Amino acid sequence: TLDPASSNASIALSGKNRSVLSTLRSVDLNVQYMNNKVFAGKKAAVSTIEVAGEIPADLYDQLISLENVLGVSLLDKRSVG
Repeated sequence: TLDPASSNASIALSGKNRSVLSTLRSVDLNVQYMNNKVFAGKKAAVSTIEVAGEIPADLYDQLISLENVLGVSLLDKRSVG
């Protein structure tokens, strides 16, 4: 489990990210900031989502199993520099 304060989840996905946000909400994570970059053709996007709350150990597995998610990277911002 990452530290319970602000952490950073970078999530690469195609299509709508509604299922990603629902998953974050279901584990009591609050979205603090979200940035989306849509690729040409609007068939894929990369989202960077900063969240506050305790990140459960199985969050990666929950997100990567979602239909439109292509990749997931989780980063505890306080462990960086």
